[in-house]
Amino acid sequence: MQVQVASREATYLRSSVVSQGIGRLSLVAASAAQSAATVVQAGTKSLPLRRRHMNSY
Repeated sequence: MQVQVASREATYLRSSVVSQGIGRLSLVAASAAQSAATVVQAGTKSLPLRRRHMNSY
């Protein structure tokens, strides 16, 4: 009986560790996506300024 309980506990711990890892990866991916979106947004905001600057010559 103790072996089965230990086995269940080990399975639970493994699945808990895996789900924590997935959660951390999700946070990292969300952070990277937010950073990329910010860079793209900043780049698209500066395009009209560059065009106006180039047209003034």
